[in-house]
This record gives sequence, structure tokens and C-alpha cells, in this order.
Amino acid sequence: MLAILALSAISAGASAADPPATPGDAPTAPTAPTAPTAPTAPEPPSTESKPPAASAAEPTSKARKPLATASKPGPPAALDGTWLETTRLPWYAPATLAYQEGMPIPPGYRLGKRRPRALLTAGLALFGASYVTAALTAGTVVAGYDKHRSEIAPLFVPFAGPFITLRTSRDVQLNDVDRRTNGVLLLVDGTAQLTGAALFLVGLATREPYLARTKESYHPPAEEAHAAPELFVGGRSAALRWRF
Repeated sequence: MLAILALSAISAGASAADPPATPGDAPTAPTAPTAPTAPTAPEPPSTESKPPAASAAEPTSKARKPLATASKPGPPAALDGTWLETTRLPWYAPATLAYQEGMPIPPGYRLGKRRPRALLTAGLALFGASYVTAALTAGTVVAGYDKHRSEIAPLFVPFAGPFITLRTSRDVQLNDVDRRTNGVLLLVDGTAQLTGAALFLVGLATREPYLARTKESYHPPAEEAHAAPELFVGGRSAALRWRF
């Protein structure tokens, strides 16, 4: 009981010791501002490279490209890239034309390959002329009454006949001035036969480009090819029209 009373008296004395605050008291001094914090040093960049983050605008998957549609086949194209129109040529237009590398293809023609006619013609003509000459000479001598006519018979053999006759005929001697002319003629004839045969074989083995007329250039278009005569009959007149 005495302890409780003592505590009450101590608390009452402490409250009486503190005077109440009056309006005229001076304001409390403001506290000093705190110093700004020093910025921290930036961290050094990492040596490991990181992939850039994908933005929302970019699609996550690549857009598929549309499949190319097959285009309709058109007329044949010339070497310069232009398209050739199917043209009906006049009847006197040549069937074939010579072609040189790089020249444009005219309308109504197409590019093809064939055996060179110049080589074939030259080889056949050279061989034919030389062999026919040798064969006629041999036939004339064999049909006569010369007792040595069998020595000329090898001329009937193509290619090797003239060279064989140089050895078998008495009238052909390259060492004799009087009979040397016959030997030279046989040598020329045999060489001509071999050259003609070689040209002909080369012509068979090679190809050359040329221009040939297309089928459409000979015939009119379908609407004109099947055109029928048209008959017009009026009240006082009649007319017949036919396109061809």
C-alpha cells in the first residue's frame, strides 16, 4: 500500500515540474539538410554477348513466301528478250535462213540445228568428180585392145585405186620425164578422193545453227482457215463475201 502511494506522488511531482508551452515561445531551429549520397560507379560491361531481346513489333516466325504460280507458255522468245509473234509469212519467203551468233530471230522463224550443207556438198562433189574421172579412164582403157589394160583396172577401186595404179601401170612412172605427167595426175586424183571423203565425214559429224520457218508461218490463223463464204440478201440486192 505504501509503495502504491509513493509511485503516485512521484508521478504527480514530475507532471508539476514540466511547465506548459506558451504561444510566445521561440520556434524550434530547423534541422540541417542531409548531404547527397554519392552516385555509385557503373558496373563494367560483361564480356559475354547477350542476344538482343525480340521486340513485340517483330514477328516471332518469318512470314512464308507465297508459292510462285506457273505462268502460261507464251510465244518463243528471241535472243534479245523480246517475244516473237506468230506471223504468217508470204509464200515467197525463204524456207531457211543462215544464222550468225547474236543476231535477232525474225518473226515466223525458229532456231534449229542441222548438218552443214556446204561441207557435205563440197565433199560429195569433190569425191564424185575425182572418182568418176578415174573410173571413166579405167573403163576406156580396159575396153580397148591394149594388152596391158589390166594394169589400169585398179582405178575402179575408190580412194586407193590411183595409188595402186602408180605401182602396177607401165605408163605411169614418176622417175621418167615422159611418163611423169600420168603419175602426177593419178596422185592428184587420189588426193582429191580422200579430201572429198574427209569433208563429207566432217559434215556428217558436226551441226550448225540455222533459221527455219515455223508451221504457223505457212498456214493462216484458225479463224481464217475455216472461213466460209457469207451471203447477204436484201429486199432489192444480194451480196456474197468470202475471205481467203
